[in-house]
Amino acid sequence: MGYPQIALLVLFASEIAYALVRHGTERRANLLTSSALGGLTLTLLITGGFYSTLAIPQISYTLFAIMTWGFIYINRGKEVPVNFYGTVVSAALLLAWFWAGGFFS
Repeated sequence: MGYPQIALLVLFASEIAYALVRHGTERRANLLTSSALGGLTLTLLITGGFYSTLAIPQISYTLFAIMTWGFIYINRGKEVPVNFYGTVVSAALLLAWFWAGGFFS
């Protein structure tokens, strides 16, 4: 496991910690922040070798990331609830998806 994998795990851990502290509150959907975090995640995935092959995990993750960015674009400026449980499930599914795509190998 290299630096991109460790950095991604730290990023996910910080998102989970933020959701734990802010659970039940609302935050404003910010397109710039979401785009920066998405770009950082994409950079880590590329440098970590996730896109070294183009298979079902890579294609489906790309489609889901585009849909997530679209959700943030539609809800920009609106208050969205922070949900700790949803964040944990989302992080676990994404990490399993990245593992299936060969990111942690």
